Amino acid sequence: MHEVNSEDILGLNFLGISLIACKIRVGIVGGGRAAFIKALSFAGRGTEVEVLSPDFSEGFCGLKNENVKLIKGEYEAGFIEDKHLVIIAVKGKDEDRIIEDCERANKLYLVCSNFRKGNFIKPFQDNTKNIFFTVNTRGNPMGAVFLGKKVGEVLKGYDDFMDFIFEVREKFRGSRIKKELMEYVNSEEFYRLFKSGRHEEAIKGFLKDEDHKGGDEKE
Repeated sequence: MHEVNSEDILGLNFLGISLIACKIRVGIVGGGRAAFIKALSFAGRGTEVEVLSPDFSEGFCGLKNENVKLIKGEYEAGFIEDKHLVIIAVKGKDEDRIIEDCERANKLYLVCSNFRKGNFIKPFQDNTKNIFFTVNTRGNPMGAVFLGKKVGEVLKGYDDFMDFIFEVREKFRGSRIKKELMEYVNSEEFYRLFKSGRHEEAIKGFLKDEDHKGGDEKE
């Protein structure tokens, strides 16, 4: 049985960011199953994906996604020049060479054979109507999927609440009381009022209080 270095895994620390998918270009080197899965995952979110390989697995033959471009050929360093993210789905000397090229070009790169060789990973990602979220674990991708589904079920219960707060935020965009109002509505107290149907009344009361404060300041 393969031994897991628990100290290595527990020592990992991840930095979460959210990329605007339609502005991201992804380059994938390799045409096997791992490359296919990554191509589907990134393209499905709206990123522009180019896959480079001398040969492609059967999955790619049936792939119909306008965001994916298949390039038949051997890897050259120029392939990664215009890419924001690089997925390395080959092994051996080719893998080492691409890692070196990515390091020199300061690219974000994921290594399919061993995530510790790269400088980013792709966590489990999902969304409800209004909430996007990711879940990651220390060395347990299937655990992240399991937990992610549970998190998603919980977050669905807040969709209508987020909808309402977005409407309030847009309505008071540019208002002098926007900051205070957002602090008020994004709270457990206001969420309870929302669930009980008293949220509209509560906002009216809040606005009256703020009007009085504003009047006092002018005096």
